[in-house]
Amino acid sequence: MKRNRSSLVLSSILLLALVVAFLPAGCGADSDEAQYAEECAVTCTPRADTPCAGVFTSTCQRDCGLFTEGRAPLCAQCLIDHWAWKGVQCVCPNADIPTECCLCEFGPSASACTCETGETCAPEEEDCDNYTLILVTDHVCKDTCLNR
Repeated sequence: MKRNRSSLVLSSILLLALVVAFLPAGCGADSDEAQYAEECAVTCTPRADTPCAGVFTSTCQRDCGLFTEGRAPLCAQCLIDHWAWKGVQCVCPNADIPTECCLCEFGPSASACTCETGETCAPEEEDCDNYTLILVTDHVCKDTCLNR
């Protein structure tokens, strides 16, 4: 009986050692999420000249940290560089004709904006949709993130 108890204790110690050895490296204060926190804070702060200015950014920062956690530095930087807010805003492309303005998309994949003659818009029509998530499989970061 003494031998079985010793074997059980030894097995438990070995199991505990294996669990500790294979814990994710991202745990704790020195995780990659914390490593990229400053970059995520910058990229999650919307430009002041868009309707997204002043929005609550903590969810964006958390998501950015989670998406970059454990990634190679170049991959994480690519994801961060292409993370952006999107929406529509009132734009007057011709400063000489301030009454000809239209709603234009901003953010990644925004189409070119051209206003029709006589077209108008108002600031209250502007909208901030949300931030866009770039994936490691997206064509922009695919080579950097998937080819090691």
